[in-house]
Amino acid sequence: MMGYLGDMVADELDNGNSFGVRFEYITNTDYLGSNAISLYKAMEWAQGEPVVLCMGDHIIGRECQAAAVPREPYRDPMCRLPTGTSHQADEVTKVTIDTGCIQDIGKDLTCWDALDNGIFLLTEDFF
Repeated sequence: MMGYLGDMVADELDNGNSFGVRFEYITNTDYLGSNAISLYKAMEWAQGEPVVLCMGDHIIGRECQAAAVPREPYRDPMCRLPTGTSHQADEVTKVTIDTGCIQDIGKDLTCWDALDNGIFLLTEDFF
């Protein structure tokens, strides 16, 4: 998804060949809105296959990347950081999880199972 400075990102990353992957870019001219707008714009492109969603302003380690690679069954929706791993828990998005799926998500949750680290495996059910 391309928004703010998207052309610069695409110029730098190109088509992904040098990384052993294939990038496709979808432009979001409403990037000042919520993340949900970007997801909505990607909905048609994402139909039929699981999609790995990564927030562009999060640094994601290899172990989380490997955990998010689509595989059967698609039960683990995100690579999670256990509660208490961030000293800024009041600033991050929190999630509650039941049987491997996100049940609730938000910055204002008072009870949570994990902290969002910016990588999600989304299936058709999500959209």
